[in-house]
Amino acid sequence: MAALMIFALLIELSLLSAQFVRQSAYLKLAIRQSETDLAIYDYAKSMAEDHSYQKRCFNSDLNGEIHQIQIDGKEIEFEDQESYIEARYEIDGQPIRMHLFYDENGIVALKYFND
Repeated sequence: MAALMIFALLIELSLLSAQFVRQSAYLKLAIRQSETDLAIYDYAKSMAEDHSYQKRCFNSDLNGEIHQIQIDGKEIEFEDQESYIEARYEIDGQPIRMHLFYDENGIVALKYFND
Protein backbone atom coordinates (compact mmCIF):
# COMPACT_ATOMS: atom_id res chain seq x y z
CA MET A 1 0.00 0.00 0.00
CA ALA A 2 2.81 2.42 0.90
CA ALA A 3 4.61 1.63 -2.36
CA LEU A 4 1.45 2.45 -4.28
CA MET A 5 1.14 5.82 -2.53
CA ILE A 6 4.79 6.63 -3.22
CA PHE A 7 4.29 5.70 -6.87
CA ALA A 8 1.21 7.96 -7.12
CA LEU A 9 3.16 10.79 -5.49
CA LEU A 10 6.01 10.34 -7.98
CA ILE A 11 3.57 10.49 -10.89
CA GLU A 12 1.99 13.65 -9.46
CA LEU A 13 5.41 15.30 -9.06
CA SER A 14 6.35 14.33 -12.62
CA LEU A 15 3.15 15.87 -13.97
CA LEU A 16 3.70 19.07 -11.98
CA SER A 17 7.29 19.40 -13.16
CA ALA A 18 6.25 18.80 -16.79
CA GLN A 19 3.58 21.49 -16.46
CA PHE A 20 6.13 23.88 -14.95
CA VAL A 21 8.56 23.29 -17.84
CA ARG A 22 5.81 23.84 -20.42
CA GLN A 23 4.65 27.07 -18.74
CA SER A 24 8.24 28.30 -18.56
CA ALA A 25 8.67 27.69 -22.30
CA TYR A 26 5.46 29.59 -23.09
CA LEU A 27 6.56 32.43 -20.83
CA LYS A 28 9.93 32.68 -22.59
CA LEU A 29 8.18 32.82 -25.98
CA ALA A 30 5.83 35.55 -24.72
CA ILE A 31 8.74 37.58 -23.34
CA ARG A 32 10.61 37.28 -26.65
CA GLN A 33 7.48 38.37 -28.58
CA SER A 34 6.95 41.30 -26.19
CA GLU A 35 10.53 42.45 -26.74
CA THR A 36 10.00 42.28 -30.51
CA ASP A 37 6.73 44.22 -30.25
CA LEU A 38 8.37 46.89 -28.11
CA ALA A 39 11.23 47.24 -30.60
CA ILE A 40 8.70 47.56 -33.45
CA TYR A 41 6.76 50.17 -31.47
CA ASP A 42 9.94 52.10 -30.74
CA TYR A 43 11.03 52.13 -34.39
CA ALA A 44 7.54 53.11 -35.58
CA LYS A 45 7.44 55.89 -32.98
CA SER A 46 10.67 57.44 -34.26
CA MET A 47 9.50 56.98 -37.85
CA ALA A 48 6.15 58.68 -37.03
CA GLU A 49 7.89 61.58 -35.29
CA ASP A 50 10.20 62.08 -38.27
CA HIS A 51 7.34 61.87 -40.78
CA SER A 52 5.15 64.24 -38.75
CA TYR A 53 7.99 66.75 -38.68
CA GLN A 54 8.60 66.45 -42.42
CA LYS A 55 4.88 66.79 -43.21
CA ARG A 56 4.55 69.82 -40.93
CA CYS A 57 7.68 71.65 -42.01
CA PHE A 58 8.18 70.65 -45.62
CA ASN A 59 4.70 69.48 -46.74
CA SER A 60 6.33 66.21 -47.78
CA ASP A 61 4.16 63.36 -48.99
CA LEU A 62 5.67 60.26 -47.39
CA ASN A 63 2.71 57.97 -48.07
CA GLY A 64 3.95 54.55 -49.13
CA GLU A 65 7.52 55.00 -47.92
CA ILE A 66 8.90 51.58 -46.96
CA HIS A 67 11.65 50.78 -44.44
CA GLN A 68 12.98 47.25 -43.97
CA ILE A 69 14.92 46.36 -40.86
CA GLN A 70 15.77 43.25 -38.88
CA ILE A 71 14.65 42.90 -35.25
CA ASP A 72 15.42 39.75 -33.23
CA GLY A 73 16.24 37.87 -36.42
CA LYS A 74 12.91 38.76 -38.06
CA GLU A 75 12.60 40.85 -41.20
CA ILE A 76 10.20 43.69 -40.38
CA GLU A 77 8.78 45.92 -43.10
CA PHE A 78 7.41 49.34 -42.15
CA GLU A 79 5.20 51.26 -44.56
CA ASP A 80 3.79 54.75 -43.99
CA GLN A 81 0.09 54.87 -44.85
CA GLU A 82 -0.32 58.60 -44.07
CA SER A 83 -2.29 58.23 -40.81
CA TYR A 84 -0.67 55.01 -39.61
CA ILE A 85 2.47 52.97 -40.04
CA GLU A 86 1.98 49.36 -41.00
CA ALA A 87 4.57 46.89 -39.70
CA ARG A 88 4.59 43.46 -41.37
CA TYR A 89 6.47 40.34 -40.34
CA GLU A 90 6.02 36.60 -39.90
CA ILE A 91 6.05 34.31 -36.89
CA ASP A 92 6.44 30.63 -37.76
CA GLY A 93 5.09 31.28 -41.27
CA GLN A 94 2.04 33.18 -40.02
CA PRO A 95 1.87 36.78 -41.29
CA ILE A 96 1.41 39.47 -38.63
CA ARG A 97 0.47 43.08 -39.33
CA MET A 98 0.52 45.93 -36.85
CA HIS A 99 -1.09 49.29 -37.56
CA LEU A 100 0.44 52.03 -35.44
CA PHE A 101 -1.77 55.10 -35.80
CA TYR A 102 -0.07 58.44 -35.28
CA ASP A 103 -0.62 62.17 -35.39
CA GLU A 104 1.67 65.15 -34.82
CA ASN A 105 2.03 64.16 -31.14
CA GLY A 106 3.16 60.57 -31.72
CA ILE A 107 1.61 57.09 -31.65
CA VAL A 108 -2.06 57.26 -30.59
CA ALA A 109 -3.34 53.70 -31.22
CA LEU A 110 -2.18 50.22 -32.11
CA LYS A 111 -4.00 47.31 -33.81
CA TYR A 112 -2.82 43.75 -34.49
CA PHE A 113 -3.95 41.66 -37.44
CA ASN A 114 -3.27 37.94 -37.96
CA ASP A 115 -3.89 37.19 -41.63
